[in-house]
Amino acid sequence: KLADVLWNEQIENGIYSLSAEEINNGNTTYYVSSSEGNDDNTGLSRDNPKKSLEYFSGMSNVNILIKCGDTFNVSKGIKLGSNSIYASYGDGSRPVISFYRDLDLTFVPSQGIKNVWETDLSSLDIFTGEDSKDNCNIGHIRVDGKVNWKRYVWSSKEQYTPHYIEEKGDDAWAVDWITAKLYLYSENNPNDSRIEYAPPCKGFEGNGIKNTVIKGLEVIGVGTHCCNLNSCENIEVSCCYFHDIGG
Repeated sequence: KLADVLWNEQIENGIYSLSAEEINNGNTTYYVSSSEGNDDNTGLSRDNPKKSLEYFSGMSNVNILIKCGDTFNVSKGIKLGSNSIYASYGDGSRPVISFYRDLDLTFVPSQGIKNVWETDLSSLDIFTGEDSKDNCNIGHIRVDGKVNWKRYVWSSKEQYTPHYIEEKGDDAWAVDWITAKLYLYSENNPNDSRIEYAPPCKGFEGNGIKNTVIKGLEVIGVGTHCCNLNSCENIEVSCCYFHDIGG
């Protein structure tokens, strides 16, 4: 894919490499690997990496180096700190930070409407119970590894009817935030597929931070903003690949 071609060129041309000025910034450097790490490790060397990225959420004055080729399945957004580096180490493809969650719920036919299925989302932690569209606000879904962007959204508080999805057809889906149900048009039983969803969280979030670098990372499956920066100063985001983001 194009992202891999660009990544390889960035490495070959030295665009990606962390400069001496960047890495020798007086910070403690931690290494993180989902494949080789353990959270009981100190994380202070490549041979002794931590495992969880969430461990470092909100820390300032640190360098967080993430192992190339690894995939990190994270449960919530990562808060950025000031005067910090978030980058990759080792050889291979960018490390992947995935926010996708499995939708381990059972779908049932919706009120006898042909090819429309429904499932109750109220058992998930995205259920807020609020009388607003923030309740169960899934960004998008992924079915057997393929992203489905065919989300139908309505603005009024009128009672939702699955006939809307029947009319749209072609894998359309929607979440009724009043009843916390997800409706999906599918000619096949969706219980036979792996369905994942992008939760309503931010990937990287920085508020009022300064002098921070995000470099050489791949992020997928965030339901809202991948990199949300507010009132920040001197932030570098480079050589990254952010995709399948939002709703």
